Formats: sequence, C-alpha cells, structure tokens
Amino acid sequence: MKETISLGEVADPYVEGDVHYLVIASNPCSPIIEEVEKGTEGAYATLVEAKEAARQIIQAAISEAKQSLNNLRQLGVEKIQYLG
Repeated sequence: MKETISLGEVADPYVEGDVHYLVIASNPCSPIIEEVEKGTEGAYATLVEAKEAARQIIQAAISEAKQSLNNLRQLGVEKIQYLG
C-alpha cells in the first residue's frame, strides 16, 4: 500500500502553483488529495478545485447512503435474504 504524506502549506489555494492536485477516491467517504506533477491527467490546477472535487465525492456518497437507508427501511424483514 502506498504511504501518503500531508500536503505542504499552500500560500494561496486559489492560485496555480508548481504542482497539481489529484483526488483519489478509492474510499468515497475519505478521498485523498495528493500533490502530483503539473500536467498529470485528471489532476486539478489549484488546491481549491481539488478540495471541491473531494467534497462532491463525499456528498455523493452521503446521498447514496441516505437512499440505501431509505430503501432498507421500506423493505420488510420478511423480504431480506441472507447469504449463507
């Protein structure tokens, strides 16, 4: 497993710097923002853009979980099938 490191301090998160930011969402409840080389495919030019992308991933996961809970509540206990 790749070890992640904290992002360095960014003077102005709205301004494009020497690095870009890649959002890794292998766990949509806890996306990781990683500094990468400028020009990396799928990377964001500013930290603000990357943080917004991460926020949207989390928000989508929350919405999906809420819908799953709603569906589960509507399902009667007699209709639940267990694997085993």
